[in-house]
Amino acid sequence: MINDVVFYGNRDTLLQMPKINVQDIKTENWTGNCYGINFYAYCTETMSDEDINLLTTKFDLIGGNLLHERHYSRYKKVIQRWYDHYMGIFKTLGITLQHNDNNELFTMSIQEACRNTLIYDSNNPHANQYFINAETASLDDIPNFYAIGDELLQNYKKRHKEGFTTVGGGLHEVNPINGSNIIYTTRSNSVIIGQSHPLQQFYKLDTIMQVVANLQLVRSTLLDPYPGFYEMIAKHLGIEIKYLEDYEQTTQ
Repeated sequence: MINDVVFYGNRDTLLQMPKINVQDIKTENWTGNCYGINFYAYCTETMSDEDINLLTTKFDLIGGNLLHERHYSRYKKVIQRWYDHYMGIFKTLGITLQHNDNNELFTMSIQEACRNTLIYDSNNPHANQYFINAETASLDDIPNFYAIGDELLQNYKKRHKEGFTTVGGGLHEVNPINGSNIIYTTRSNSVIIGQSHPLQQFYKLDTIMQVVANLQLVRSTLLDPYPGFYEMIAKHLGIEIKYLEDYEQTTQ
């Protein structure tokens, strides 16, 4: 099982991070190449060639070039179209709304940039991926690195045995989840853990468009009560979100 870890953050934070020794997080159950681990970094700021050279001594691959801002712009356009669609109704009802930037949407944009930093293997859509905000979190926020990865694997095997949809999506169907339908996160979303294909579907622009298309002002299961944007996407896709703060090991 491949484990891909992406640390994201500003230039200074990433440059100051020590090189991680894989032996420090291995357990007696995690030995050999079967459970390989790759470390990547995504920088949210502009980097010089010298910065990149320094970071490549600690990470397998470096992402950047403000890719997250492009993702954020695309996400925002989807939300803006929904907002504009209802503006006439709001004005008729005498309702005034203030449209502010969404922190969750911006975090999602950075994590999608992290996902794009990885070398995605289409033949292995069940690799475990970890996106960690290096400014506020670390590997220490993952209670049991091996056990969580194993739980995702066992969940995938169970779903595969029972059979699950691998086709669909677009603008009119829910994107299928080919893998574990569990995503682990901290409540602040500073750490995200999931399998590669489910995370691809989670951050996909089509998924955001599907969720927004299903938003209604009344009688909407997505908004009763409003759970937050991550939870809305998870509910739409049929993904279970588990919080690392409440983690209890389920496999041995």
